[in-house]
Amino acid sequence: MSKLPKIQSSSLDLTCSTRSKGSVRRKSSTSPQKMRMESELTQKLAAERRKLVSIERQRIIAVMDDALYAIQIVSRFAAVCENYEYFENFLGPEIASAFQHLCTTLNYPIDSQSTFDQQKSAEADAIFLVSLKDMTKSKKLGMYSTPAMKRIIGVVKNLIRLIFANRKVFNSLQMDSQPSPTMFNFLETMQELREFVFERLQTTDATEREHMLFLENSLQRERVLQEQIEELDGELSRVKTMDSYQYAEQEGKLSMETQVTLNSEYQASLKQYDALVDNHRRAEVKLRKKNFKMNVEVDNWIKKYDKDMNDRLVALETLGSEYIEEEKKLAKLEEKFAPVEEEYKALLAERIVNEQKRLDKMVREPEKKHIFLLKIPPK
Repeated sequence: MSKLPKIQSSSLDLTCSTRSKGSVRRKSSTSPQKMRMESELTQKLAAERRKLVSIERQRIIAVMDDALYAIQIVSRFAAVCENYEYFENFLGPEIASAFQHLCTTLNYPIDSQSTFDQQKSAEADAIFLVSLKDMTKSKKLGMYSTPAMKRIIGVVKNLIRLIFANRKVFNSLQMDSQPSPTMFNFLETMQELREFVFERLQTTDATEREHMLFLENSLQRERVLQEQIEELDGELSRVKTMDSYQYAEQEGKLSMETQVTLNSEYQASLKQYDALVDNHRRAEVKLRKKNFKMNVEVDNWIKKYDKDMNDRLVALETLGSEYIEEEKKLAKLEEKFAPVEEEYKALLAERIVNEQKRLDKMVREPEKKHIFLLKIPPK
């Protein structure tokens, strides 16, 4: 990091602008919490750096700020290598060539046919780190130990230098990729380290002496208070012991009185219980006698009912047999009187016809007589 160009405090301003390339619609993959943390970092840097008076302290904070920015850049490398064809459109030829050289150095395959997927950024970062470990820590391939590490360091430094010089490229990478959870935790840890170093740099010798004096006074007061607490605890234990003895004596007296009272109450309750048991037994005998009497009466009623029902069934069977015999007689009579009924109906019909003719004849004779009277002229 010693040869990297210096950046101003505004270089950590992580403002995102929406962009579209062809038919690909890109959405911000950073969470609101991450964006809030980075924006708060940007707002604090300028004001905090002005508080440092010494040039050496300002240089220390500037180096830590550059390191944080460089880590944010490196955290996007895995996503670029995983989706090289997508990012190649806005990286520029020089940066795209440097990324291709990095992937070649790490033996990381570039999938030119893959489509961009933000959800794979964390997986790509993990694969990227595995490739880096295989290159730098392999014992079987000794030729990758020192020279490979030197090549990787040179390529990464070149990429960071190029992205430092081109702010728009980093904004685009930030819009379309996000660091893995491991890298994000590392960034948070570095930010905490930077805040701790800044606080230490702000502390002067006089302030530190005041803090040490305050701590010594606090420890001395704490020791005095601890001794007082121990004395009070001892006194309290003695008081508790005396109180416990007195309390035990009082409890013994109260327990004896309570025992006598409970014994008297127990005897009274026992007598009352015996009286209740006798009353209940007498009432039980009466109820048993009454129950027996009721059962006998119910049995008598049941027997009487059974006898009455048997008599009625016998009478019903007798009436049924008589009814069947009467039906047979009725059928014989109907068969016997069927031709007589037919003759009666025929005679009745003939009588009705004769009666109708007679009535018609009686009606016609008055009409003829009236017509004859009408034909006679008056005198």
